[in-house]
Amino acid sequence: MPIFQYKIVQSSYSLSYSVGTTYQKGFSLEQSISFEYTPYLTENCKGYFSVLAIGNLDDSGYPRGLQFIRLGVKQNKIMYGLASNFDQFNNGKKTLENIGAFVKYNF
Repeated sequence: MPIFQYKIVQSSYSLSYSVGTTYQKGFSLEQSISFEYTPYLTENCKGYFSVLAIGNLDDSGYPRGLQFIRLGVKQNKIMYGLASNFDQFNNGKKTLENIGAFVKYNF
């Protein structure tokens, strides 16, 4: 549940930061930052770059962290390109990585 959120939105980029608390076997501080950049490449085609990072902190340290990165092209309502997801658990003792392609259609 966000307690504080700060957001900047411009025609070719957006930046958002939020912080709040969650409760699951105790309270934790959850922070997230998101950045999206869509510069024009041609008249009908934009580049697409997106980063989302989320981190939880509690009295045990860093129980969970997530990072999502997208790099691709946006044409009208469709986006496609390369994607990567990174996930950390238990203060980084366990990690997961996933790299591949993505396709997104905005209805």
